[in-house]
Amino acid sequence: MRSLLRLALLLLPVLVFSACDSGSDDDAPRVGVTGRWVGELTNERDMSQVFPVELNIVDNRNDIVGTGVVQLPTEALSFEVTDGLFATPKLRLGLLFDRAPFVGSLSGRVNTEITEITGTFSGSGLANGPVTMTLSRSN
Repeated sequence: MRSLLRLALLLLPVLVFSACDSGSDDDAPRVGVTGRWVGELTNERDMSQVFPVELNIVDNRNDIVGTGVVQLPTEALSFEVTDGLFATPKLRLGLLFDRAPFVGSLSGRVNTEITEITGTFSGSGLANGPVTMTLSRSN
């Protein structure tokens, strides 16, 4: 009887631990920064140069991918989000443009409500150089 009681006491922590639910489901979709974001890029050298930007991204916990476009005065500059990381409040996205220079990035901070991104953007053409960006969630 004593050995049965001892075995039960040894197994109790295992049973309790296995019954615990951490409250997170790794298979559940993560909202994070997933969604449609719209806003503006502003050239810091010439504040009159302001370009609309749209970004559609999917945040799946391990990576962020998506597409976007910057409306320049004479063209639409398309890009893909090839990889990314969102660790509250920091956001970093790797970008691939449809023309040279092909590689760019978006680095910023996401507000607490996850409704606004502010930061910097490097890209192609007029969307490159010291530009600041403000995006708001649009969905």
